[in-house]
Amino acid sequence: MKKVNEKSEEKKEISVVLGSTGALGSAIVYELVKKGKPVIAVTRDVAKAERIFKNMDINIRKANILNEEETIKATEGAQIVYNCIGIPYTRWLKDFPVIQKNVIAAAEKNRVKLVYADNLYMYGKMQGNSISESHTLGAT
Repeated sequence: MKKVNEKSEEKKEISVVLGSTGALGSAIVYELVKKGKPVIAVTRDVAKAERIFKNMDINIRKANILNEEETIKATEGAQIVYNCIGIPYTRWLKDFPVIQKNVIAAAEKNRVKLVYADNLYMYGKMQGNSISESHTLGAT
């Protein structure tokens, strides 16, 4: 697997994708690579990332985003960070506040743009034609 040479890519916007081996994260990695953008895929499972992104010109970094120091290090060198981290619903209350704190701290420390990608699961079934912040919560 070829690695992104961050020093030679200074003029190109380097993207870091957190949660890169999930459905949303991997789709973003593929799209960025298709557009010729340098990508750093961050994951807890490097072997899984190497399987998913086999023969792709990307860099893979291992990090536990529940650890602030690892999150800061994982996002170094980027100009934009895509937060695509998904966790089991049973861990939302415990882990999401820590994850968000660490991702925001890393974005601030490394002075990067932060894109937050998420799903609409918490709203449950559609009630009407649109969803807004005031939509009734209905996760099951």
